[in-house]
Amino acid sequence: MKQKKTVAYMEADALMEADLPPVINLVEGLLTKGLGGLSAKSKLGKSWLALQLAVDLACGSDFLGFSTQKCGVLYIDLENTPSLTQDRLRQILDGRDAPKNLYFAHDYNLMGEGFEDDLTEFLKTHPDVKFVVIDVFQKVKRGKQQNQTDYESDYEILTVLKGIADKYDGCIMPIYHDRKFVDPTDPFSNLLGSTAIVGVSDFVWVLFKEHREDKEATLAVTGRTIQDASFKLKREGVRWVNLGNAAALEETRKRQEYAKDPVVNTIKKLLSQNNGKWRGRVKEIIDSSQYFKGCRIYGSSQKVGHKIKERLLDMQGYDQIYHSDISNGNGGTIHVFETENPTFKEWS
Repeated sequence: MKQKKTVAYMEADALMEADLPPVINLVEGLLTKGLGGLSAKSKLGKSWLALQLAVDLACGSDFLGFSTQKCGVLYIDLENTPSLTQDRLRQILDGRDAPKNLYFAHDYNLMGEGFEDDLTEFLKTHPDVKFVVIDVFQKVKRGKQQNQTDYESDYEILTVLKGIADKYDGCIMPIYHDRKFVDPTDPFSNLLGSTAIVGVSDFVWVLFKEHREDKEATLAVTGRTIQDASFKLKREGVRWVNLGNAAALEETRKRQEYAKDPVVNTIKKLLSQNNGKWRGRVKEIIDSSQYFKGCRIYGSSQKVGHKIKERLLDMQGYDQIYHSDISNGNGGTIHVFETENPTFKEWS
């Protein structure tokens, strides 16, 4: 029977005045001490990302453009042979010397069957090691006990890992696989495992693509020790490169596409020529486009009509162009566009 804990209580003002240690970032804004997690679909490049992170931490180099706190690293590589790990490491280093504070293991006992003892013994004898990767976690995860749910089993196992990370003042990052189907609206629901993974972990990273053939991937991060964020990444050789904040990058691309749209630009030209108000049918917009440089519209009235509907919110948001329409019976719809400022800013 476990010994009963003594519960300590603290008043709010005493808590606010207490001299408590701050959250320590191993990678600025991305990775803190505690229990982390990295998940992605198979063959998407998550192990390359983890190895890149391990090398950058061991060398004290920037990771994805963010500063790191140099430390020792243990990479438990359970999916590759030593020769394959050597080849990958050589590619990541790209001519640099291998850091002496980066360690690898290719075989480990299961949790509950020696894993914890092996890891704690290593951390005791290597106090500089503050980051541990388990690639992949499924290789050391024991089966659930009788009468345990998946959630209960995962929660118990991950709590043990978090305890080790906290005791040795470091970060342990298990690597997981994503489910087969991706929900881009909530990438953290794609982790292959119970919700205990997100619940116990201090932070979680999910690397995903909406389509496997996409050249870019999104790295979404969340947790109680880091701010929610997402970044667009692209492979340059074997290394991942950060292209920037995913939402901001997507907005920039959307704005650039809008700025080049010949339908939008024709409507803006018509408004500029008519003191901020123009009305007419879709065919008139198409016919007018040939007189404006770089605005020539190709396509049927039906197709262009659909394009106008798709752009209405953008026109209102970006250029304060407001739209209404008048039904003209068999004569078709008359579109009305209005703006208070027909002098439009040029966007590149």
